[in-house]
Amino acid sequence: MPAPYAGGIGPQGEAALREFVQAGGTLITLGRASEWAMESFHLPVSNALARVKPGEFSCPGSLLRAHLDLAAPVNFGMSEDAAIFVDEPLAFATRPAPPEQKLTVLAAYPSRADNVLLSGWMRGADLLTRRAAAVSLSQGAGRIILFGFRVQNRAQTEGTFKMLFNAILAAGAAKK
Repeated sequence: MPAPYAGGIGPQGEAALREFVQAGGTLITLGRASEWAMESFHLPVSNALARVKPGEFSCPGSLLRAHLDLAAPVNFGMSEDAAIFVDEPLAFATRPAPPEQKLTVLAAYPSRADNVLLSGWMRGADLLTRRAAAVSLSQGAGRIILFGFRVQNRAQTEGTFKMLFNAILAAGAAKK
């Protein structure tokens, strides 16, 4: 990677994003970028698969089932269950949020391991049960939306792309 494009957003960019969210902006993360946001914003969310060995969990690009909270604006127009594209070890474990922060689980994996896989192959479905696949958290006057799966994946966009557009639409509506 050429030097000008390597290294990420750095401390100044992180501070600017924190200020943006605190002032009422919405930060939307996709996949592994969620891990950066969880750490940088000290969120009551962690990657439940962070310490799992490769032999214990593998999902090299499969469709998994997620139950959606239909009361959440991000899930407007969706069905109660969605097929989500997963190709990396990321599932959210949530902790109680502080009183000033509202945490909403937008999408969660089923409670039974035999209901997780819809199409493809995976090892370790039991590690996903009752874990969140997407969450929304208030932060100051703004909010952070973490998508732990490829909501924008080119081969599965008709199933979940709507969630990304809803998140963007809700962010714009909140500014009015």
